Amino acid sequence: MSSPPRGCAGAAGWLAALAALAAGAALAGAGRLPAAEPPREDRPAISPDSALALAEAYKRPGTYPVEAVRYDWFDADRQRPVLAKVYYPRHGSGPFPVIVVSPGLGASREGYEYLGRHWASHGYVAVHVQHAGSDSAALAGKSDPQAAIQQIVQDARIPIGRVLDIYFALDQVAALQGGPGPLQGRLDLKSMAVAGHHFGAWTALFVAGMGVLGQDREETSMPDPRIKAALVMALPLPQQKEARRFTFEQVKVPCLHMAGTREEGGGAGQPAERRLAYARISGVDQYLLTLDAADSQVFAGRWLGLTDAEKDPFYQEHVKAASTAFWDAYLRHDAAARAWLAGGGLAAALGAAGRVEVKLR
Repeated sequence: MSSPPRGCAGAAGWLAALAALAAGAALAGAGRLPAAEPPREDRPAISPDSALALAEAYKRPGTYPVEAVRYDWFDADRQRPVLAKVYYPRHGSGPFPVIVVSPGLGASREGYEYLGRHWASHGYVAVHVQHAGSDSAALAGKSDPQAAIQQIVQDARIPIGRVLDIYFALDQVAALQGGPGPLQGRLDLKSMAVAGHHFGAWTALFVAGMGVLGQDREETSMPDPRIKAALVMALPLPQQKEARRFTFEQVKVPCLHMAGTREEGGGAGQPAERRLAYARISGVDQYLLTLDAADSQVFAGRWLGLTDAEKDPFYQEHVKAASTAFWDAYLRHDAAARAWLAGGGLAAALGAAGRVEVKLR
């Protein structure tokens, strides 16, 4: 493991908290969204014409044709398979920034293709990881997938295994850079990020530095210094007592949080409380994109029998635009992209479809 836990004596408590999180959060309920923050005087300005032009550019596919390759990696230390699907620009020497994606429960490396291909077309390499034990294979043949998920999340080994999968995948990315193959010498190992959806959003936050307080109040966290930014999509609710055990002081990277105001499989009009990480991370740029009437499956596509997908392409255009601008701003240090995010460009592009909240360092 590239970045061992800080405070190893608290690791047992960390595992217990992860297990409690999984049991309480995987399909949790809703809360009221607080009011938007007032505008900040120090936000970068962007003209209306530039805001519109950039919005269209971020939504459209980029200039790179895209290829995909599957890897069946194996972590010998843990005796565990780690499957991955990598989307990358077919041409160009790069170096290309890298985004490692942790999917939700019941998903596979084949999911989130609309994001992986879009990012790759804009000059990124997207590594979509499949987590054994909580993936599509774990739900195959189950007559009641929701009940199967509830069984999966009771297993304390699942969340820690997912975190370690991401560390292992980051190591494999370094190997791809140095070894033979289509990505040799084309990766920017100094510009790597993590993205996660639903349960994978917790995985991404732990890799970015979120910690847990054990019973002895000792903090355990596992930030990976290779991670420079994080995308957190549809973060599930922890139980209130468990939420108090999470710490965010070690999250030192910019984060883009995305949420919908509609619960998984439920009726419209019930806003999902997804603000925990956005509210508690400080000292570094944070964005919260809230899509009106969108549920958590908008970000990934449909599975688990959820079929209300009519407006998914509309929402996913905004997800692609916001995430691409975010990567440009914080992996490529593009000042125009940061101005578009923080200065009203993204909010203008969303219009009545949602809202944007910003906390700048």
